[in-house]
Amino acid sequence: MTNLTQAWTTASAALPNGWRIVGIFHADLYAELAKFPAYLELASTYPDQWVAVAEGPSGDPGEVGQGENPQQALLHLARILEPIRGTASG
Repeated sequence: MTNLTQAWTTASAALPNGWRIVGIFHADLYAELAKFPAYLELASTYPDQWVAVAEGPSGDPGEVGQGENPQQALLHLARILEPIRGTASG
């Protein structure tokens, strides 16, 4: 199993230029999302999942990976971001 540091590193490596990982959240911790109003709908969209959130260079909502644990959410986010990174840099 991938540990959290490895998963974060994998997701970070998949980020397109100018993107950043906003954080990792679970339904029980969605109060944290109050800091990111654009992501508040995640609480209802993924009520029983962990989510890893990345945003684009303008700070707009970008992509969301989900999973049963933080590592899965980050690895899912990496799989979503890799094609975007390839398109942006190609």
